[in-house]
Amino acid sequence: MKTCIDVGGHVGETVEAILDHGYEFEKIYSFEAVRSCAEAIREINDRRLVAIEAGLSNSDREAMIFGAGSVGASIYQNHPHATGCAERCRFLNSTKRFRENVST
Repeated sequence: MKTCIDVGGHVGETVEAILDHGYEFEKIYSFEAVRSCAEAIREINDRRLVAIEAGLSNSDREAMIFGAGSVGASIYQNHPHATGCAERCRFLNSTKRFRENVST
């Protein structure tokens, strides 16, 4: 199965691009931790798309995202582009998630 994994989906720019250019993915997983952005991705009407409201990390945890929803959002409060509101978000252990869900 030809699968795409979009990490940090923002508002679906990558998803829209791969749908528009006909890459023929059978399944598209888009990980986005910021609620409003994940909701925007969910509005993309395509049966192949699975929007997951979580970021990927080295552990299962919650963390603040500074500048939530902006292009410069970051888990680092002092990042120069992480301006605006902050939001507590969920993160998944990427190693664990891929071991459980991806076969080689």
